[in-house]
Amino acid sequence: MSVKILGVVGSPRKRSNSEVLVKEALEGSKLIPDTETELVLLCDKKIGFCKGCYEICQHGKVKKPCPNQDDMEELLTKLLEADGYIFGSPTYMGGVPGLMRAFMDRTVPIYYKLRGRVAGIIAVGDAQFGSQELVAQSIRTFCMSHQIISQEWPVCAVAAWPGEISKDKRVLQMAKEMGQNVAKLTAKLYQ
Repeated sequence: MSVKILGVVGSPRKRSNSEVLVKEALEGSKLIPDTETELVLLCDKKIGFCKGCYEICQHGKVKKPCPNQDDMEELLTKLLEADGYIFGSPTYMGGVPGLMRAFMDRTVPIYYKLRGRVAGIIAVGDAQFGSQELVAQSIRTFCMSHQIISQEWPVCAVAAWPGEISKDKRVLQMAKEMGQNVAKLTAKLYQ
């Protein structure tokens, strides 16, 4: 039986360091037999902010379609179809960027439907102690809310300029190993 690992990059910038590391993690996942991967760049998607209108959806019970006419329906389907995830995000002002926050907030319609899946977390900041741990914690809290198993320690990296992380062979290897571990655990859970 094959498993599918979905990489989600929360950076609003193309060719970001988060993207480089999520791609590396997905390459690691592909090393596990019968694993397929897919990459989603949130910067390529239109994602509106959650309006908090609980008359529409409340903890996984969708009453009527979301008033936001955007790409979240497609993204929710991708999340439901995947068996595991690699979530990657830069740090913006001590937290995840608004794009990633909007994505996470808009998953309320599938609340409780991602239980038991596995996730790896990647956080990139422009300096050591650049709030990577806060970004990782924010994504881990998102995972806990959905009862997603966040696998091992997050990969926290330091890089500022687009693609700069490509020079850090140690962090690239850490991302690849995390991707392998996410795929291995996911495969074991779905045997």
